[in-house]
Amino acid sequence: MASDPCVFDKILRKETPATAETEAPPFDEEEWSDVTTLLEEASVEMKEGEMLHTKLFTLRDSMSATEIMDPKMDTGLGAAFVNTYEEHVAAGTMPDTSKFSLPQVLAIMDRLLQCEAAWYDGHPLVYTLYTCYSVHQPKEIANPWLRDYVISLLKTADNVRNIVASAQINEEEDFCTGLSGFGELNVAVTWDELNAALSVADKQLSAAVKCMTPVAGCEDAQIISAVLARLQFRKALITLYNGLKKRNVTILKKAAEEAQQKLELVKQSCTELVKCDVPPYTFEPKIARRLLMPTSVRQITLPSLADALEAISLQIANIVKACNIPINVNMQGMMNYTTQFMETHPCIVSRSWLFCILTWGEKAFGKKLEQLCADAMISMPIPPAKVHDPSAKRFVEDFTKHWVHALQVLCLNAARQQRRLPEVVRKLEYMQGEAHQLDTQLTANSPIHKLAPEAHGDCKCADSNAHKPRPPQYFLNFVSHVKYLLLVRYLQLGFINNVYEPPEFQMIAWYIDYVTAVHITQYAEYKMRYLQEHELEAAARKGVPEKKATKKATEVAKAAPHTALQIFLDAQQNTIRGVFRCVTGMKMVKLVRPIPLAFGTEEAHFRRRFQLFEKLVIPQPLDYAHFHSVTETTQLKPEQLLKGALESFTAAKAALQLLQKHVYQPAEVPQVSADDLKNWLRVVIVDMLAVGVLLHEVGSASQVDLSTEWCVNFDFTRCGKYPAIAVTRKAH
Repeated sequence: MASDPCVFDKILRKETPATAETEAPPFDEEEWSDVTTLLEEASVEMKEGEMLHTKLFTLRDSMSATEIMDPKMDTGLGAAFVNTYEEHVAAGTMPDTSKFSLPQVLAIMDRLLQCEAAWYDGHPLVYTLYTCYSVHQPKEIANPWLRDYVISLLKTADNVRNIVASAQINEEEDFCTGLSGFGELNVAVTWDELNAALSVADKQLSAAVKCMTPVAGCEDAQIISAVLARLQFRKALITLYNGLKKRNVTILKKAAEEAQQKLELVKQSCTELVKCDVPPYTFEPKIARRLLMPTSVRQITLPSLADALEAISLQIANIVKACNIPINVNMQGMMNYTTQFMETHPCIVSRSWLFCILTWGEKAFGKKLEQLCADAMISMPIPPAKVHDPSAKRFVEDFTKHWVHALQVLCLNAARQQRRLPEVVRKLEYMQGEAHQLDTQLTANSPIHKLAPEAHGDCKCADSNAHKPRPPQYFLNFVSHVKYLLLVRYLQLGFINNVYEPPEFQMIAWYIDYVTAVHITQYAEYKMRYLQEHELEAAARKGVPEKKATKKATEVAKAAPHTALQIFLDAQQNTIRGVFRCVTGMKMVKLVRPIPLAFGTEEAHFRRRFQLFEKLVIPQPLDYAHFHSVTETTQLKPEQLLKGALESFTAAKAALQLLQKHVYQPAEVPQVSADDLKNWLRVVIVDMLAVGVLLHEVGSASQVDLSTEWCVNFDFTRCGKYPAIAVTRKAH
C-alpha cells in the first residue's frame, strides 16, 4: 500500500484520456466497477475517526444513509407502518369527521392546543400540528366546527410564522419556521369567509346553550359551551394577529386583552369537563418518517393541556405588555423599553412581536425610523437646527441602521445578546469617528470658541486638551451615550445569565464603575458646553456685551440642576461602587474566596471578561495590572471598605428616591421604569442592611475570618442587574 501514494486519487477521480471529448453516457449506461479491494487497501493507512468521501458527501448524508436501528436517529425506521393522509383516504380508513360526536371534536381541539404550544416552544411543525391528519386537508373536514377551528388555527400559525421570520431573532432551538416539506400554512380561505363561518358557529352554539337544545347529539351544555369558548378564542386570536397589519398599538392591545378573556373561558371549561378520548386515525405522531426531505429528529412529549394553556396565556400577556409601549416614545425610549421588557424572559413569539411593532415597515407610530432617531438626538439635547442640517442627514440615516441592529440584538434571549452585542459596539465605535468629524464641521463658527480656558475649569475630563475652549461634541456625545448603555448591558448580562462567579463580582463591578465614571465626566462636560453655547447665542441676539455674556453663560452652566440622566448615572455608579467595596471587604474577611487556580488565574479571567474593551478607544481600556494595584495593594481595613460601601449604597438610595420624584420634561426619556426603580431601591436597602451586619461583626480588626460563622449569598432574582446581598449565620 505504501508503494502506491496515489491510491486516494484513484478512488476520488477516474483518469480519462485527454483526447476524450465525447459527452458522458446516460446514467443507466454508465459502467460501474467494484472498488471494494481498493477501499480495503486505503483503510489500512487511515486512522481511527478518519473518513474517506467525495466533496459532495457530508456527515449528514452518512447519518441519513446509515440505519442504526434507533427511532430517535433513524427517521425512516418503521416507515412502512405509517400511512399518509392520502393513503388513509385511498384505503378508506380515514374516519368520517361528520360522524364525530361533540366530545370527540372537543378532544381534537384540545390536542391541537397542546400541539400548538409545543410548536411555540421550538418543536418542528411535523412533530406538532402536522401530526393531525385534519391539518393536511382542512377544507375537506366535514364537521363544520372542527373545520372552522382547524382553518383558524392554521391562519394563526401562518401569521405567527411570518412575524417570527420577519423579526429574524430566532434560532432553530427557539422556533422552527420550516414547513418540513408540506405546503403553506395559509389556507385558501379569506378572512371575511372565515369570520362569517365563525360568526355562524358562534350563533348556533350560543343559541343551543341558551335554549338547552342538543348539538350533534350532545345535550351536555358544558361541552357545548367548551366548544363555543374554543371557537371564540380562535376568532379573537386570529383577529389579534391580523391586527398587526393595521399598525395601531391601541387596536392591538384591545385585541390581545380580548384574546386573554376568551382564553380564560377555555381554562374554566377544562376544569369542569370529563374528557373524551381522541378518535382513532386522527393523529399520527410518527408522520415525519414518511417525509422525503430530511427532518431534524426530535422525539417530543406534548405538554399537558393545563401547561399548554398556561404557556399560551403567558405569551398573550407578554404581547399585551409589548403593546404598552408609549406611542410618543423616541429611539432611546424604545431601547430602554426593550431592555425592561426582556427582564421578564418573554418567549420568541412575543419578542418577535415587539420588534415588529418597533420597526414595522421602516416606520413606528406613524413616524419614519430616521425621525425617531432624530427625536432622540434632540432629547439628548442636540439643537434641532444641527440635527436637521443637510450635512447631518447621512449620519442620521447610518446611525438609524445601527440602531435597528442594536434593537434586534436586544430582542434576542439574554445568552445570545451577550454574544452579539460586541458586534454592535464595534460598529458604534466606528460611528464615533464620523460623529467627531460632523461635530467639527457644524461647530466651526460656535461662539464658545471665544471663551477663556478658565471657563471650563470646573469640568475635569480625561482628555489632556479638556481645558482648551471648544464647542460641545453633539453627535459624538450622543453615540457615546448609546454605546455606554450597550457596554453596561453587556457586562450586566453576565449577572443575568449566571456567567460570573462571586470572586469575579469584584472586577466586574470595578469596571462598570470605571465605564460609568468616564461617561458621567463626558456628559457633564457636554452639558456645560451646551448650556454655555446656548446662553452665548441668546446673548448675541440680544446685543449683550461679550464679557458680560461670557460670565453669565458660565454661571448658568454651573448652576443648572441635574437632569434625569445624570441622576440615573449617579444611582448606577454608587450602586455598583457599593458592590465593589463590599465584595472587596468580604474577600478580606474570607466570605468570598479567590478564584481557584484550577479554573485559571485571576488575570486570565480578567482578560476574558473584558476582551471587548481591549479594542475600544472610548473608554480607554484598563489592564489587569491597574485592577490588581487598586484591589490587592490597598491599605484600607475591612471596616473602612464596608463603611465606604455603606456610604455608596446610601448615596444610591438618595439618588433613586430623587429619581422617583423627578418631574420629566417633554424631551427627557426615563432610563428605567417605575417598577424596575422600586425593585432597584429595594435591593439597595437590602444591601445596606447586609453591610450593617458585617460592620457589626468585623469591628475595627484588620484581620478577621468570618467564614466559620457566616455565609454570604448574592440574589439576582429581585433585580437582575444588581445583587441583593444576604448575610446569614451558619447553623451548628
